[in-house]
Amino acid sequence: MQKYPEFRLLAVPGSPSSYLQRAEIISSLEININRFINVIHPNASIGRNVSIGYNCLVMAGVVITSNASIHNHVCILPNSVIHHDVVIKNFSLIGSNVVVAGGTTIGKSCYVGSGTNIINGIQVGDCSLIGLGSNVIRNVPANAKVAGNPARELRRADAGENSKTIKP
Repeated sequence: MQKYPEFRLLAVPGSPSSYLQRAEIISSLEININRFINVIHPNASIGRNVSIGYNCLVMAGVVITSNASIHNHVCILPNSVIHHDVVIKNFSLIGSNVVVAGGTTIGKSCYVGSGTNIINGIQVGDCSLIGLGSNVIRNVPANAKVAGNPARELRRADAGENSKTIKP
């Protein structure tokens, strides 16, 4: 990239297995923030007073309503709806067909799986993962992995067991 200073870059790596490394991967590019671009699909709908940081991808069919704040390095996949007064912090990934209701905050470096619904006023802590198709009706602590309907925290069973258990 240093060889071609006129080039602009959208860097949106990430998956459920690598979302926690997004900040490290992007910073390893050693790119000046002025070279990052946003890509917002023409079929996305962005409401009034929405703020979108840099190096963000907003795909087709996404709806972001009034007063939402999308921070830097955020990726929102197709047909997701981000309601009013939602905050999505740096390096987070929002899957397709996700609904985030009003007043919710999604922390830094989070992964929200496709088909998830999050009710209004929820706080999702930094570095959390929400599994596919989950219905989030309670706050999610930092570093948690939650899934289900309603979403509950997943944790590894005691040593020697290979299964996952769900904490009530």
